[in-house]
Amino acid sequence: MQPWNEWKERCAVLRCSPETREALHTFGGQRYRTLAQRCLGMINVSNVDLVSPSDADAWHLLELHMALPEAINGKAYKEWLFARIEGSGDAPFDIVQGGATLLMRSVVREHLRREYLSATHVSANQPPPSLRPTDDKMEEWLPGTLDTAETVEAAELAALAAEHAAALFGDLPRRLRIALAARHLHIPLSSAGLLALVGCQRSALHTAFREFADRVSDYVHNHFPRDDRDTLRDLALALFERLSLLCADWAETDHGCRTVLPMQRPTRQTTGATP
Repeated sequence: MQPWNEWKERCAVLRCSPETREALHTFGGQRYRTLAQRCLGMINVSNVDLVSPSDADAWHLLELHMALPEAINGKAYKEWLFARIEGSGDAPFDIVQGGATLLMRSVVREHLRREYLSATHVSANQPPPSLRPTDDKMEEWLPGTLDTAETVEAAELAALAAEHAAALFGDLPRRLRIALAARHLHIPLSSAGLLALVGCQRSALHTAFREFADRVSDYVHNHFPRDDRDTLRDLALALFERLSLLCADWAETDHGCRTVLPMQRPTRQTTGATP
């Protein structure tokens, strides 16, 4: 009983003698592990050693719990431990240690609940529950991040862009075809060789390029007036990219373009459309 009395008088285990600290730390560690073993069913860890702190840390959790501003029958936890002795026929040591064990049970449950996942949580890295042995992990059974609705919409936009690009391409003037091909090939419209090829100043080429982008947007809005703004924007971008791709294909067969535009084509990655 001496360690408990010294701890009561000095308020904290760190103020106690080494012998008392060792005795109380040992009590905390042993009680924690015993109670944690009984509570493993509430978390997704089956090895008590993985959830058990050191003896000193286990006692610290108990001491911290007793320092909380909660009460039992109007008494603080620490006072409650020793108040139970009065009027009891049992040995004081058993009464105090039994009460501390009851408090430790609450400490263990709360600590496990706060620090570990519930027993109902199953890791995606584990094999699925099955009667047949398998090396597959549960994450392989989970749905992917692919949005099928978005995929279908993108395919429809790409098809519409390809259809309308084919219809518009024939009416594009040579200068604009070269500008779109250069843009697709990542060649600046201010390139001296490109300006010489189209026979105009940089400002005129830039103006023609921007005006055509506006024309594509107006074309889409006029042909699909009932679609929402986001869909029209995506379709306009897809159509512009598709036309740029057609112009790049055309430039490969044009003798004049082959002298200025590179023979090495970039990877065909378009926005909202497929080649």
